Amino acid sequence: MDRLEERMDRLEERVDRLEERVSSLEERMEQLSREMKAVRVDILENNVIPRLDTIEKCYVAASRKHSETMDKLEPMYADVDNLKITVEKHSEILQKIS
Repeated sequence: MDRLEERMDRLEERVDRLEERVSSLEERMEQLSREMKAVRVDILENNVIPRLDTIEKCYVAASRKHSETMDKLEPMYADVDNLKITVEKHSEILQKIS
C-alpha cells in the first residue's frame, strides 16, 4: 500500500507540474493573441490599408490621365506626319524657286 501511495504522490506531482505548464502556456497564448490583435489593428488597419487606398487612388487617377492622353496622341501623330510631308514639299518648292 505504501508503494501505491508513493506512486500516487509522484503522479500527483507530475500532474501538478503539467497543470502549471499548461497554465503558463495558456497565459502565453493569451498574450500572443493580444499582441497579434494589436499588430493587426496597428499595422494593417492603421497603416497598410490607408496606404493601399492612397496608392489605389493615385494609380486610378494616373491611369485615367494616361488613357486620356493616349486618346489624344494618335491624332497628334497623324498631324505630325502630315506636317513632315508638307514641310518636305514646301522645302522642295522653295529650293526650286531660289
